[in-house]
Amino acid sequence: MKTEIDSALAERLVAGHQAETQRRRTAATGGSRAVEATESLEELLQPIRETVLAHCPSVRFMQEADTRIARVGPGTITWTWAVPVGPDCWGEPEVRPAFDVAAHAEIGVKMLSDLIPSRVDGKHTGDRGRVHSLWYCDAFEAGRFEWAELGFVVTKEDGTMFPGEGIAPTARAPGPRVAAALAARGGTLQLGYPLIDLSGAEARREFAERWLGWFADAALEDFQRGMLSPIDPELGSWRRE
Repeated sequence: MKTEIDSALAERLVAGHQAETQRRRTAATGGSRAVEATESLEELLQPIRETVLAHCPSVRFMQEADTRIARVGPGTITWTWAVPVGPDCWGEPEVRPAFDVAAHAEIGVKMLSDLIPSRVDGKHTGDRGRVHSLWYCDAFEAGRFEWAELGFVVTKEDGTMFPGEGIAPTARAPGPRVAAALAARGGTLQLGYPLIDLSGAEARREFAERWLGWFADAALEDFQRGMLSPIDPELGSWRRE
């Protein structure tokens, strides 16, 4: 009976994603690049969904607006659909990044705070999760659009991190404040996870394993963010003139 239930769940999940992908392909207003972004994002996230479905029989799949949620115990892993953005997405920053973003999405892992007992044994750091941006952009080679991953942190005026920040890094869509953060122009919004090219097979494998590991930690009430500090964009290999 369990095998039949798992099989039926898998079929509904696949059918749902296919239907939503087709709907977004039909409704896409960003042209062929928006369609490419949607299809490429599906390929990027599919190994995560398949692994969760195969190894977590108690998983619950939900949807809130454009966010899909997989939940096991107090742990959730979430992802959004690709949202097309226009060429004016950066607004009018002082320094414009030397690349374009055609679509953005988010992926995150969280522990549901109402299900986590309070502990004083020092095992937990108080972190509740992290959310990263996914950008369909040409940051690594002009004209070559691929999905890239990055995250942001909000700091104090002196550049230090806020203690006890529950969710960090966080995701941001491209805009003037984000452009300033990428240009290391100061301000309280800074790069907190380096921009990573997800176009290669090895990068995609590492991406899936990393997020599945964070999800497993959250489900076991053992998610710990570890050390986190702002990253100097000048050190990033993604920068191009």
